[in-house]
Amino acid sequence: MLIGYGEIEFELASLIEAVYREQGPRLGLKTMFRLRSEGQRLDVADGLLRSRLSQDGYAKEYQQAYEAIKGSKQIRNTLSHTHWMIDYGKLAYYNLETSAKSQDDTDKLMVSIVDDALLLKQLAYFNYTRYCLIFLQQQYEYFDGMMGGNKLDMPKKMHRPPFHIRQKEYVGPIPEEEPDTPPQEPPDKQE
Repeated sequence: MLIGYGEIEFELASLIEAVYREQGPRLGLKTMFRLRSEGQRLDVADGLLRSRLSQDGYAKEYQQAYEAIKGSKQIRNTLSHTHWMIDYGKLAYYNLETSAKSQDDTDKLMVSIVDDALLLKQLAYFNYTRYCLIFLQQQYEYFDGMMGGNKLDMPKKMHRPPFHIRQKEYVGPIPEEEPDTPPQEPPDKQE
């Protein structure tokens, strides 16, 4: 998904190109990718697209796609701005920036636990986001028959999956596991 967010940005740039086709090729790419941050890219794309898509009768579909892009960005940022670990055999992450900015004087750290099922739901959400954008591109005949006449329907609205399946609080140093060390039982289950 860290890589997949770039595909969403590419689809968004392609939507700009579809909507403003008369302006010449690569308008979306040249506009969006001159900007450094994904937040700025999303703001500029929204400024170019919202009014035009509303005029053309796609306000609802665009709003759905825009919310999905923002949700995908939140997932991407959560996953990329964290430190990963194995917590008693479970994949987990923690965010040092959040801990450092805390007004709390203790050394508490929130650790978020994820599993395969959740990561697959997040990936499905990224695909849903791309399909929303591809649907809008098709309304402007962006693919010129490249998809063999296969038109997508606007995907049914999907809610952003959670960032984790549960959280737990660590106080003190994070227990470190060597890469080849088998997972330990939680302290309350050790004999």
